[in-house]
Amino acid sequence: MTVQMKTGVLVLGYRRFEETLQVLESAIESGVGPVFLVIDGPQEEDIQSVQQKLASNALNLFGDSLSIFQLERNQGTRAALKFGLEKVFATCDSVIVLEDDCLPSRSFFSYCQYALIHYKSDSSVGCISGRQAFSSNCGSPFMYKSRISETWGWATWRDRLSSNSFEIPQQWSIYKHVLWCGVGLLPTLFFHRGLRMSRISKNIWDFQFAAYLVVSRYYTIRPSENLVQNVGFGQSATHTYSGTQIEKLPSSKRDSNFGQIQLSIRQMVIMTYAEILLRLDIYHRMLLGLKRAIRNAK
Repeated sequence: MTVQMKTGVLVLGYRRFEETLQVLESAIESGVGPVFLVIDGPQEEDIQSVQQKLASNALNLFGDSLSIFQLERNQGTRAALKFGLEKVFATCDSVIVLEDDCLPSRSFFSYCQYALIHYKSDSSVGCISGRQAFSSNCGSPFMYKSRISETWGWATWRDRLSSNSFEIPQQWSIYKHVLWCGVGLLPTLFFHRGLRMSRISKNIWDFQFAAYLVVSRYYTIRPSENLVQNVGFGQSATHTYSGTQIEKLPSSKRDSNFGQIQLSIRQMVIMTYAEILLRLDIYHRMLLGLKRAIRNAK
């Protein structure tokens, strides 16, 4: 039975001019569906001029292929995301989300589109991620279920989200997180710190969404090779820091067909190694965070 589904692409912009136009061009060229650009309101006057230039250039370049929404005041990334999802889900059944610092590979949209269709009827899957810490570019590409979510280029369905998907779930606990994600107590405590920070920061939404997936017992679909490169580090970063080498991993350059679901023994070994590396990266990020906290306390 063919699954009939309309997918929209949501791009969250703020002050990155060139990168946002690159993401928009990739999304429109993919032909997946309607593309929406949401620009959060500026916090500073110099950012306002960049945003006006971005909206003007995007409109001139892409015209009717793009719907642009500029928020009048700065509401934070979380509110901008929720606003954008409401706009997409008004006409679409599923969504692919990219922030302006997440540059997709040539295969990212086809991978998301295939996974959205294939796993639509699988109620155990709540999210599709385009990131892979260990990028295997040898052999046939494949996708698999993981208990750890990452949202640097992701997709989901309207019926998998709720009004509280980006709030801290009351049912979340350290015990549930350790059991579901299998990352150990220390990274979970660090994750808990991120949840606490989200209470005072309007730009944090990914910790709450990850906690929502945990309490909902949703799996995340992952690719066998990295399909999104995060360029949001360094001086132009809005909310991030310098980044680890794994976080800066470039995306795959080849055209990949992710139609394979049944895994071979070799692919299962690659998947296991990738999941181990992902957990090591979580430990690494936790240690970097502790070092920054100690340095800032001095």
